[in-house]
Amino acid sequence: RLKEIISNEGLPIKVIPINFAQKGNKKFKGVVSLMYGEFKENHLEQILLPDDSEMTAQFSIRRYSIESTGQIKIEAKKEMKERGLPSPDRAEAVVMAFYQPPAFQVGGFKGGL
Repeated sequence: RLKEIISNEGLPIKVIPINFAQKGNKKFKGVVSLMYGEFKENHLEQILLPDDSEMTAQFSIRRYSIESTGQIKIEAKKEMKERGLPSPDRAEAVVMAFYQPPAFQVGGFKGGL
């Protein structure tokens, strides 16, 4: 639907799909862990987030673990639900806004914006 709206309105926006089943990298297990890790390492200190207590809570309560491989793994939404916590939609929207899949990073971009 988003692509349809962009096309109908003639907006200069490129939708970059994220496959949440993707693997991470050597440091982060899974793409969700990778998105959060890269956000923390590369953007958190350089941006000013809105004064939003719900979003702050979502960033603060999600657990992580270190796998036997040494990779960092963010708690799954299913695990959060089992702890009685809501889906971290606002936090995920922020980290997704800053995430650049490898094919779209500088020097590796395939396509136009």
